Amino acid sequence: MMMTQKDLFPLFSPTCSLDGCVLLLTSRELVRLVNRPVTDTRMFLLVGAGRLSLRINEVAYEMKAHFFLDLLEGVRVEICDLSTDLQAWCLIPNYTFAKASLKNLRPGPDHYLIDRLHRPVLSLTDGQFEYLERQMEILKSTLASLDHYYRRELLLVYFKSFMLEVGQIMLERSQTDNRLPPVISKRDWVMMDFMKLVWQHVAVEHQIDFYADKLCISTKHLSRLVKEVLGKTPHEVICDELIKRATERLDDESIPVSLIAEELHFSDQAAFCKFFKKHHAVSPMEYRRKLRMEH
Repeated sequence: MMMTQKDLFPLFSPTCSLDGCVLLLTSRELVRLVNRPVTDTRMFLLVGAGRLSLRINEVAYEMKAHFFLDLLEGVRVEICDLSTDLQAWCLIPNYTFAKASLKNLRPGPDHYLIDRLHRPVLSLTDGQFEYLERQMEILKSTLASLDHYYRRELLLVYFKSFMLEVGQIMLERSQTDNRLPPVISKRDWVMMDFMKLVWQHVAVEHQIDFYADKLCISTKHLSRLVKEVLGKTPHEVICDELIKRATERLDDESIPVSLIAEELHFSDQAAFCKFFKKHHAVSPMEYRRKLRMEH
């Protein structure tokens, strides 16, 4: 059975997670994910010792000491096997948490998205591994401190620190890696441009035609490319981004639902509520009620 990010959090102890926002697993917990495919999940996996085999969009990968996985949302992953001496950390943030931590910052080189689609698994130097291992240990100890009054605030700061270290490593690699870079095909450039357009215009433009016109290709061609790379349709990508923007605004209870509907260019509040409930299983008001109960 395919799991999504939301399915993962209830499987583990509260000392591993924060309110469905961020989850950090060690080797002991990772055993529970073997042969359980996961999708729609941003995942960082750092291996300190031992071996781990997995499949990403049906492509087999082998990870060993000082290997690092940066998995983008929309990519399917399945952990197939773990060695008994595995030492690893698996960090899973949801979009709202990552957005709150990073604000508008996108660490790493401009071609980061394409690099990760081509090469999700990387081998780190000893120094690079130690930087990320230190960040993982800090996040782990903070998550375990259930009674700390500023637990959430610290996790937001420490996740940003982790992402800045990842961004620094990726920038260093882009400057010093002597290997030939992966060939950037026309499909890859179209995908990267499509994602940038969605991030820039999704609050106003909800139709695939707009993005296809901007890219000077047909909607059919765009749909095929996006499906090949992300396993989703352009419509699903647009809807996912709209839901992320909506939940981000709904987290601030001082903003009326009617204003959020207007900001995201829905015809009226009723249309926004119908869209949100279809894609999030609860209405905007129910979403806010659940947030109050959790806090």
